[in-house]
Amino acid sequence: LKLCKYQATSSEQLHLSMAAMAELNTLETDGASYAEMHGRSAPSRQWEPPVRTLTFDANARSSFTRIIAHEYRETPATLAAKVTHLAGMLRRASRAMAYTGAGISTAAGIHDYASKGEGTGAAAKKDVKDWRDAQPTAAHVVMARLHAAGLLHHWINQNHDSLPQKAGFPQHALNEIHGGLHDPANPIVPYQGNLRDDLYNWMQQWQRDADLCLALGTSLSGLARVM
Repeated sequence: LKLCKYQATSSEQLHLSMAAMAELNTLETDGASYAEMHGRSAPSRQWEPPVRTLTFDANARSSFTRIIAHEYRETPATLAAKVTHLAGMLRRASRAMAYTGAGISTAAGIHDYASKGEGTGAAAKKDVKDWRDAQPTAAHVVMARLHAAGLLHHWINQNHDSLPQKAGFPQHALNEIHGGLHDPANPIVPYQGNLRDDLYNWMQQWQRDADLCLALGTSLSGLARVM
């Protein structure tokens, strides 16, 4: 959390024009409500709309969703306020978990399927040639530190890249639901394949028991109806 606050402060220093960008940006927020932009627990009308930084005439994915691949950035003030708000939610939770997708690893140079920009935005970092060379992102490091602090108790990761382990997140609290490149006992699940029964049941258990879930780097598209 300190790392997140430090980044918010750095963003405020490095991007002093963000407020001006928000004023000059003629792009609308795609008809999203305040709750859709900021969540149902957001303080009433206190947070600014995000700024659209990239515009695309394409869906983020070719199937499962109609979410457009636009990219957005919070204003520095709203980002700092959201970090504080999230810190409070984590402190109040007793069984907090994370559910993550490819978006948390793009900054490590691992390509995702939803980002449409080439060399810009979420796809700005050059792809690594060998997944073993990739290093954890700030997101992986923060999650490992949250677990060490007793604030994040479980992590369901759709990625195969071993970056949680490199960041120091313990294997016993990590469900690599789609398989792991480093683990012969947990092979990668094909796109039309079946999940391992034990990992699926573990995921279902946390769905029932968690009192807070952080969905990061995922559009939550293509999930089975039982989810």
